[in-house]
Amino acid sequence: MQAYEFQTVVKNGTITLPFAYPPLHSQKVRIIVLVEENPTQNIQAILGLFAQAAQRNIFSGISDAVQWQKQLRDEWE
Repeated sequence: MQAYEFQTVVKNGTITLPFAYPPLHSQKVRIIVLVEENPTQNIQAILGLFAQAAQRNIFSGISDAVQWQKQLRDEWE
């Protein structure tokens, strides 16, 4: 099996092969699509998770944050 790698833009659901590749008419091919992540979407997802955590008050029982962190670190050692 031969592998070709290139970048392109999907237009109306169609991927066009560059002219530099041999014609693949009526040949069976395997297509793997890798989409670059959008950092803005990741940031929005993380901010949403922080908002959910704030609504649940999961840290409300911690009176001394420094002592709480020290106790957690002691568990790792």
